[in-house]
This record gives sequence, C-alpha cells and structure tokens, in this order.
Amino acid sequence: MSNSILINSKKRLFTQLGLSSKLESFKEDSIYKRRIINSIVEALKSEWWASISQGSRDSYLNGVKIFVKWLTDDEVTKDNYFHVLNRFQLSRITQNKVKPQSTGVSKIIRLFNESLLSINQSSLEAININSIIDNTKVALCEKPKPTTLTSFFSNSTWLRSVLGEKAYLKLESPSRLVTSFSIAAATLLHSIIDSKRKISCLLEDDKISFSPKSYKNIQERTEYQSYCKKIYNVLNKSTTYTNSYLELFYLDTLSSKDSSRLISALLSNNEHKPLSIKTKSFLKPLIFSKEYLFCPSPIEQLLFAWICASLAVQPSNIASLKKSNFQISYNRNKNPILIQCEYYKSRSNIRYTSPIVDIRSIEGKAIFLYLNYCNFEGNALFTHNIQKLHYLTFASHDTISTRLSNIWQSTYFNKEYSKNIEARSASSIFIDAFNAFSKYGTISYHTWYREKKIRNQCTTSKSYRSEVEYPIPAYFFTLQAIKTSSVYSRSDRYRESDLINVNSHTNNVEKLHYLTDENKDWINQHGRITRLVLNDLEKVVYKPSLNKAVYRINDILLRTTLINGKSSQKSFPKNSSVCESTRFFQSNTLSNEDILVIESPESVVYMLHYILEVENKFNILLNNCPTYFEQTVLPKVEWMNVILHEYIKPTVFKLGKSEYNKIKHVLPPLFTNEARGGVA
Repeated sequence: MSNSILINSKKRLFTQLGLSSKLESFKEDSIYKRRIINSIVEALKSEWWASISQGSRDSYLNGVKIFVKWLTDDEVTKDNYFHVLNRFQLSRITQNKVKPQSTGVSKIIRLFNESLLSINQSSLEAININSIIDNTKVALCEKPKPTTLTSFFSNSTWLRSVLGEKAYLKLESPSRLVTSFSIAAATLLHSIIDSKRKISCLLEDDKISFSPKSYKNIQERTEYQSYCKKIYNVLNKSTTYTNSYLELFYLDTLSSKDSSRLISALLSNNEHKPLSIKTKSFLKPLIFSKEYLFCPSPIEQLLFAWICASLAVQPSNIASLKKSNFQISYNRNKNPILIQCEYYKSRSNIRYTSPIVDIRSIEGKAIFLYLNYCNFEGNALFTHNIQKLHYLTFASHDTISTRLSNIWQSTYFNKEYSKNIEARSASSIFIDAFNAFSKYGTISYHTWYREKKIRNQCTTSKSYRSEVEYPIPAYFFTLQAIKTSSVYSRSDRYRESDLINVNSHTNNVEKLHYLTDENKDWINQHGRITRLVLNDLEKVVYKPSLNKAVYRINDILLRTTLINGKSSQKSFPKNSSVCESTRFFQSNTLSNEDILVIESPESVVYMLHYILEVENKFNILLNNCPTYFEQTVLPKVEWMNVILHEYIKPTVFKLGKSEYNKIKHVLPPLFTNEARGGVA
C-alpha cells in the first residue's frame, strides 16, 4: 500500500475513533506503528466487519480507541515491536487497574487475524503481524467474583455499628439472609395483591370507570390527581375497608412527609372519620395507577421475579416464564398443597425444576396468588423489564427503592412480616439492613455524582466512599445476586451423587463454581465438621479422663489402711491380701487387695519425694507417656496428698518433712525411663 493511501486511511481511522487531536503527535517516521495501524484499517474494511452486529462493532471500536491512544504515546522500536501487545496488556493491568479479561488484547488479535486475509497487505507486513500474534501471551482471565445479597450489604461496613455486631454477622450467612429476603418479598407481594383485589371490588361496586378517555383533554398531572382523589373518596365511603388498604394507598400516592402524617392520624382515628386530603397533594401512583389497577404493576412483577430467583431459577429465563411453567398439586378436596416451577434453561438446553414450595408458606401463598391475579396476554407473567438495573436512591418518591422502603417500614407490613418471620423462626436481618440504608444513606452515589459532575470534580466510586459518611451501593441487587445467594443457602443439602439438582445446574457445576470460599455456608459446614473432630480429639482422645481418675482414687482410699510402725500384728478379711502401694499403682486394673501404709517418717519422705518429682516432670510425662501419667501417676499423687494431710499424724508428718529437707538433694531421680518415652 502506498504511503499516501496509508496516511488517508489513518486519518479516517483517527477521526472515526474521535482521536483527531492525537493525529499530529503520531510519529510518521515509525514504520512499526504504521504497519499496526494499517492492519487495523484493513480489518475494519473486511467482510467479517460488515457481517457483525452494531453492538459488536462498538465494542471493538472502544478497544481499538484505547489501544491506538496508548500506541500514540508509546515508543515502538525494532527491539520491542513484536511484544507491543504484551506491553499494552501490562500497561492496562498495572496502570489502568483493569482485569486481564478487560484489557482488549483479544479484540486487537482478532482484528490482526482478519487483516491477514486482506489482499492489500504485503507479505512483509503479514509476517510482522503474525510474529506479533505469536509473541503475545494473553493473560489468563481472573476468576469472576460472584455477586450476592451478602456482597450487596457487606460493602457498606458502617452497617456493623448501626445494626450491631451480632446482627451484622448474620449478613454473612446466605441461608439466614435468603430466608429473610424471600419472606420479605413474598409478604409484600401477597399484601399488595390482596389489597388491590379488594380495592378493585370496591371500585367496581361503586360503578366508577377509570378509563383514560375520561381525562383526554386534561393535563397528565391533573388527570392522575383527580384519579387518586376519586379512589380515596370511594375508600372513605366504604364501611368494609381496613386501615391497611388506605395505608398502602397513601404510601403509593403521597410523599413520605404527607403519608407519614396521614398514617399517624389514620391509626389514631378510632371513629374512622374521613381525613381531609387536598387533590394537589397526590403524586403519580405506580401500584394503583390506571394501567396496573387490575393487573400486576412493575413492583409486583419485580417482587415475583425476586421470589423466582430465590428458587434458583436462571435469571435470564425468568422473564420468559408463563403460568404453564408452574405445576400445582391438589389434595382430594381440590385444595392446593404444593407448587413447583419447571422451565427450559436456554443456556444449557435442559429443563430444570425448582425446589417444591409448600403452599402454606408465605412464598407459596404469594406465588399462587400472583398466578391467579396475573391476566397478561398469552399467559405471560411479566410485561416489565425485570432485568433492568434500578438506582438505589431515596431522594425521589418515583424510584423503586423509595416506594419499597416506605412500604417495608409501614405498620401493616411489619405486623405481617413479623408474624411470618416468627412462624419460620427466621431473622429479620434483610429488612433491618435495607431500612438502615434508607435511614442513613440519604446521599446516594447518583446524587453525589451529579453534584461532582457540575463542579468538574472526581466522580469515582472510591471517592464517593471516602467522602460520604454512610455510602450505599449505586444500584439495587440483581436477580443473579439473589440466585447465587439462594444456591449458597442450600449448600448443606448438596450431595454429589444426587440424581436431581434443583439449583438450575448440574452437580459438577455446583461443586466447581458454588462450593467455594465465597460461599460462607459451605465454609461454615466444613468448619463445623472440623470443629467436631478437633473437639473429639481434644476432649476425648487426648484429654486425661479425670472422671476415671477420681473414681480410681476413691476406690484406693477405701481400701487403704494406715498401720503404726510399732504394731506387729494386723487382722484382715479372709478374701483380701496385703500388697505394697507401689505394686498396686503399677496395675492398670482395679483390685480387691488392701493397701497398707506404715505411719512413719520414712513413708513421709518417700511420698514427698515422689510428689516433688512429679511436679518437676509432669510436662515430660504427659507428652511422652500420657496413658501412664493418667492411670498411674495422677491417682498416686492425689492418693499420697490425701494420706499426708488427712491420715498421718501431724507429729509424724513434721518429722518426715524435716528428714526429707535434709536428704532431698541426695535422693535418686524418678521417672528416668518414663521421661524417655518408655513405661516401667
């Protein structure tokens, strides 16, 4: 290719990448850079480039832009030419702090390979590009860190001081957190649908039509304010409504300030007198909007998707679920008793089943109620984009997080939630942690980001966490985080030989990718087994049996007889015999023989010497011959102490001790053989 054509191609490439300002600083005398740029240009003109989607093109162009920008500032010489991609990769990892799989090197290699098919490239350029590809070692991908409900909360370490140490540590347990979460989602879904169905019946009985045509010529704000006022009037006229209906209606249609004031008045209003609300006070509803008054709103759809994810349904397949995917078992009285989801997992081309849910549980009730309430076309269960990432901010009434937080803090919800939590002996840790976010996390990342952007200041998440006292996550947790936590929570039930796995994958996949250090329940399970084994070793195997020693000492004392050294005769039972105490203690079995101890200073000297030797060498004896120490030495020392202090006369003991102090330095050492590991 001629130099003029190459220059024009290069100009078009820099313009396409938005790097026109870098064109002048690009060294024309670097033939190596020109060859690299030429290869990229040829790849962007290939048939392959024309065949890929626009999204793929944008992804490649972003990688090319980063590479060309780096190449412009880098010095490429004959010595480092063939390792240019290795140096680019190293720069991205060390300086830009990106993961190995995000460096963009793989995309550049793909472009180089496509350029080799071009007829416009010379053989020398093709050889050079081939050498670059051969000399490039693509770094191994970093193992992705799974996102879970635990990680959603644990990044906000200030929760430890707010919740307390004991409650904060519960966030580390997937089983406790998922149970608390699923009960919260199911309780709220059941409460919303139950309230909406009963309110819908009141509206139908009142024969009020809420067709959008009624407000065709009115502005949108006036339209939904009048709409909300009419619903409120119907509820106030009815004698069958409960405070829970109005409480939910207030939380959906009024600001936090107005709803708090009216709910307080509602709860203290024993006579159920209508409360005055100005029409202009109403905000745009979501749960009770016209569009979703008789069908699930985006909030109900999101809650139902959360419940499905907590059953380990693959997140990418939740949106395509239909009513037919849920199998319901009935008893002889035609009452539902069990429910299970069976679906097709597109990624692995296999049908999976979820865990069986008892219809009496709050999750079972919520699923059954949603399936009966949902009336979308084609038996679909979702019309809203449930995979959409929602900002976690509490600054506006319109956000999902604000609406959920307001309801989760309501009197009616907390009453129902506490009842369901108590029935399952579960923890309320999820609601406690999320409500702490809404109470303390008033400055969300996106609010902080907009303020910093206006002032042209640093907007990184690291700066946000260092500047804000109570930082919170930028986005809501995803369906994948729920599903992963759900799989973690069932680690105790994992068996490699099980024929059926209800976690949307095979046993081998779970073993390799879910039973890892990230799974705290799995670690705790292994730790529990290890602790049991170590406890058994410590308390049973290697710990001296004090109970046996005490029993042995009591038996010996009962058979010990103290005789005066001057007495020459002593009568014994016919079935007993006389033995020396030393020979008796060397026996490992109990005996019926009596033990005779002569009350004399010599006996005191022997016992004091034995006790002192044991005190000096008990560590060596315990390490080298623990059985001998436990069964012989320990009982004998205790027996001697009792004899010296309770049996022998003080005068004899005093004489013996005085004699011992005189000769103890010449007495022979004991336990010489035992100290070497042998037993006498």
